[in-house]
Order: sequence, then structure tokens, then C-alpha cells
Amino acid sequence: DGDREGLGLKVRDTEPTSRAAITVAPCVMLKSGAGATIQVRCRGAEDSTKASRHENADAIELRYKIGDAAPVSPANCTDTVIFTRAIHTLKLDIADAGKRFYGFLRWKNTTDDAKSGPWSTRHQATIAE
Repeated sequence: DGDREGLGLKVRDTEPTSRAAITVAPCVMLKSGAGATIQVRCRGAEDSTKASRHENADAIELRYKIGDAAPVSPANCTDTVIFTRAIHTLKLDIADAGKRFYGFLRWKNTTDDAKSGPWSTRHQATIAE
């Protein structure tokens, strides 16, 4: 540890530390792509230029619905996907091209769901062919 400190490197924590509850929702950008894909980019409010994941999150949870009627809350969504990177490409059915994609996202603590963040506002995009 002394050598690591001398080199200016982070010293490993030998005792597990409980992570704090997440209190913010991710900033989200949806981009419709060819072949019925939706690119999901998440970032924290402090990261204005690049995609990033919250320091206390293990993953990002996306609840979504495809169709005409917009869901009011994540509970009204029909599908869920969890991904670990700040940029994720969702491959949808080509038969859904032209339909609306609606989604809610949150930072996810996979070991203690009670510490997961709040849901974002509803985001939407049109699915391209």
C-alpha cells in the first residue's frame, strides 16, 4: 500500500463499503437507427459531453412500450431490459418500424434494489426501418 501511495495510485479498500442510495435519474438520449434499432445513451447531469454511469449504479434499467398509447409510468410498460454500459443499442422487431417507442430509465443497484435511483421522465422516439 505504501508503494501505491508513493506512486499516487489509489489504495485498495479491504473492507466492503455500503454504497449510498441513488437520488437522481439519468439524463437520457434516444436515437433511432436503421434496422429498427434504438440507441440509448445515459449520463449523469455532471457529465455534459460523454455517456457515463452513476458511480453507485451497477446497471441501467429500461422499461419500455411500443405503440400508439403513451404509458403514464414505468408500471404501464410491457418490456424491461437491464444493461451495464452507458450506451446500449436495442434491437427491435422490424415489423415495429414506424411505431412509437416509449421508455423510462433509472440507475440500478443490482445488490440492493431499494438503493436504485428514481425513474426518469418518459422518453420517446420513432422506430426507423
